[in-house]
Amino acid sequence: MPALTVIVHISPRAAILAGKTTVGNASFALTEEDLRGLPEELRLELALAYESGKPIGEDPGEPAVIETSLVAIRPVLEARAARRKDLNEAERVAKAREAEVAAVNTREATAKDNARSKALRAWVDKHGDEEQKARLAEGFLPEDEILDSICEEVLDLPGFSLYDPLRKGHACDCACAGRVQMTVRAPRYMDAFQFSKLQAAREAVPEGASIEVFEHTAQCPACPCVPIARLEARVTMPWNGWLLVRQYALIST
Repeated sequence: MPALTVIVHISPRAAILAGKTTVGNASFALTEEDLRGLPEELRLELALAYESGKPIGEDPGEPAVIETSLVAIRPVLEARAARRKDLNEAERVAKAREAEVAAVNTREATAKDNARSKALRAWVDKHGDEEQKARLAEGFLPEDEILDSICEEVLDLPGFSLYDPLRKGHACDCACAGRVQMTVRAPRYMDAFQFSKLQAAREAVPEGASIEVFEHTAQCPACPCVPIARLEARVTMPWNGWLLVRQYALIST
């Protein structure tokens, strides 16, 4: 009957203490009858050890092997099976926890989305025209359009012009316009007029809104076209789960 050759490492100390003289790496044969006498979880550990090619018993953190026999390696297999069971259980618990967190996050996100959509519908019912109400009723009114209308009303700053986005063509009308470099950063300087406009904007924004100033620049490194810069006053305000944003230019109207 064919046999399975198992390689083990016999601990010198454990073997000598047990009164045995064979130490180091050795091997012995297991029969099919031997394997049938092992529980499935121990056969799995034996198969994994055989596939690895490493002697059973060389890990100092596991029970020592004192001889070449199934009885001698069984404590090692049992220790490995117990450790694998603990790891599998910890993994199961972790996955269950992750699934619960994901479910909670999904419920919270759904509730938040529903509240945000309800706020938009309520605004259209109160402030929208008949055409908007009709489109909303049939699901044809996009959220962006509603938000634009809300921003226009809630974040309106009388006396201020909307910011006109800076484009490459504004800085260079040569064939090399595609090489124009665009930057956005906090302004390093402001003249008296720009600062006065910023102060006026700060006084005009509704309660709960905030203002940030950005300097947009465009410059072509390949030609002598004059670089240009524009200042933007960006007004933001939380509104029923949305962040309203409106951009104004710090220039005279």
